[in-house]
Amino acid sequence: MIKIILIVSVIYSYAFSSNLLYEKDKQLHYASSFAIAYYASSCLYKDDKFKSFLFGIGASVIIGWAKEYVDGKGYGTKDIEDIDADMFGALSGAFCYTYIYKF
Repeated sequence: MIKIILIVSVIYSYAFSSNLLYEKDKQLHYASSFAIAYYASSCLYKDDKFKSFLFGIGASVIIGWAKEYVDGKGYGTKDIEDIDADMFGALSGAFCYTYIYKF
């Protein structure tokens, strides 16, 4: 549990030191990834915290990467910081459901 708290602390410090969540687009990426990870964590692996945590992150990150792939094909603006916001939202959402709300 200490390792997880340490990892989340490092991610939060990175997000706020790099102006990651100050742009509207990044806020939308964070919020949607948070919601996807929270919901995905609640769907499967109800008895295993770690599998629930990983499934939530995986589902959210795959959707975020797919969105950036489509943006890179000319349907939007591809930005690597969007993926950072997706990862941050996925970690936050999965962590909130798995370690704070559910168990």
